[in-house]
Amino acid sequence: RVIFVFATTEPQKIQQTVAPILSRCQRFDFHRIGVKEIAERLKLVVTEEGFSCSEEAMTIIARKAEGGMRDALSILDQVVALTGGEITEGSVTRILGLVEHQVYLDTLDIIINRKHGEIFTFVQDLSDKGYDFVEFHHGLVGVLRNLLQLSLGGVPAHLVEERVASLRVRSSQLKASDLVRMLALASDLESSGSLKRNVDLQLVIEMFLLKLSYMERTIKIEELLRKIGDEDSRVLEDRDETIQDLTGDEVSGNEGESISSEVESLPEVSAVKLSETKSIEELAFPEIWSELIEKIEGIPRGGKPFLRACRIYKG
Repeated sequence: RVIFVFATTEPQKIQQTVAPILSRCQRFDFHRIGVKEIAERLKLVVTEEGFSCSEEAMTIIARKAEGGMRDALSILDQVVALTGGEITEGSVTRILGLVEHQVYLDTLDIIINRKHGEIFTFVQDLSDKGYDFVEFHHGLVGVLRNLLQLSLGGVPAHLVEERVASLRVRSSQLKASDLVRMLALASDLESSGSLKRNVDLQLVIEMFLLKLSYMERTIKIEELLRKIGDEDSRVLEDRDETIQDLTGDEVSGNEGESISSEVESLPEVSAVKLSETKSIEELAFPEIWSELIEKIEGIPRGGKPFLRACRIYKG
């Protein structure tokens, strides 16, 4: 008895001539392995080999393997060979050419606080340290996604509590709608192919961060109305205080002396005479209103067009 195993990553390319054979075979599709399962397997291997590896380091290796257990073990073997068995988050990040989490936190602080002028220095520092800009962009997208998840009440998976706490502080300073627009902008940058072309990637990242920092923030209508209401209240209070000061009978001087103030009386408005050819009952309200506007004296410049636009309702 012979068992034939045929393994391929491109089953769609199998010729149709072998269809009768395929119909007699059992097909098993292998899927990606989860980050949690890979990390648990790495932890078992590290324990058996007597190495020292932090939880965050194993999570980074598992995520970098992208669902492949063999790739995860290969990365672990590479890291062990270069570190001598003392595996830390920093060593894994440095060996794999990844960007430290603190760099992304600094990026978020620049965007949130709108420190536009610091972006050029910040990106230049990334270039001087040898960071890959494509990797930086991918990592920033992941951080923005985690922020959006926190902003919507969720908790990102496979993140230690310390990182969750640091991201939660930043998520409270950004609206979910703003994060959605930021992620859309990042997705457009990647789909446009700007990160794959032979262009100045440093300039691309600089313009991308500038767009994020200059992006207008979303304001809820309730907050806007409340701000307008508070501003109107302050204006009314200031006006009332000014009127009280102007209409007072006496105003105290610098040395406690009373200074009499006189308030000029408003000019009398001459009686308005309607057209004698028609009685009020015979006139339409718009016609009466127009005639009133023309007869009243002392209307400020530009006030008559405003009054003409008003509509009169009979009580």
